[in-house]
Amino acid sequence: MTYEYQHRFLNEVLGYNRLDDLLSRGIKGTDFRAHFEGTIIGTFRTQGGALTNLPRIPMIYGIAEQETQTTEGGGVRFAMRGDRARNVVLSRGEAGLGLPYVIDNAMMFGNHTPSDIAGIVHEYSALFPGADYFRETKYPERPGRRKTAVGFKVGFKAESFYFLVEGGTTRDKKRFMKILFDADPDIVRAINEKVSEYYKRVHGVEASAKGEKP
Repeated sequence: MTYEYQHRFLNEVLGYNRLDDLLSRGIKGTDFRAHFEGTIIGTFRTQGGALTNLPRIPMIYGIAEQETQTTEGGGVRFAMRGDRARNVVLSRGEAGLGLPYVIDNAMMFGNHTPSDIAGIVHEYSALFPGADYFRETKYPERPGRRKTAVGFKVGFKAESFYFLVEGGTTRDKKRFMKILFDADPDIVRAINEKVSEYYKRVHGVEASAKGEKP
């Protein structure tokens, strides 16, 4: 399998290929919002401190084959494989896909409404032949409460690929992005090397802002 659609999504849609030019010329003085415009990375939420205008670009992690814990909500906790890896919680349905790689991030789509995100994700799904797009709205579970949406979930499932964004309905709430997929291990390794190099540069910028040596 060539994983053509998966690789295209990672590089062009998520935006990993924009790291090539960024690393070749250096990150100091870069307008990151403009540099990553039109990609998922370009939707990053702003932060405080020295890293205010620096996107938190996600690493790609492998997923352990065996679950480590079942959560109270019925999800399944798996260990991630990779540098600085942690655990990831998947639903039973997500775990059943058996996909070996995961990207999870809560720093994207920060200034988008659920309707905006639904439209964007629908466009993403069109890049994958036969993709199954879905959208759900979450309401309060307590009886008697007014039927006002409190959350949303939108995504799609395709061959060897699963994409999900969920979160609260207001712009100040985090949006949790989860991508499960299969891909060429060499492509994954090359992407992670670029992301690691990016963070080395970021830490240098942060140290300089604090008056420390990188």
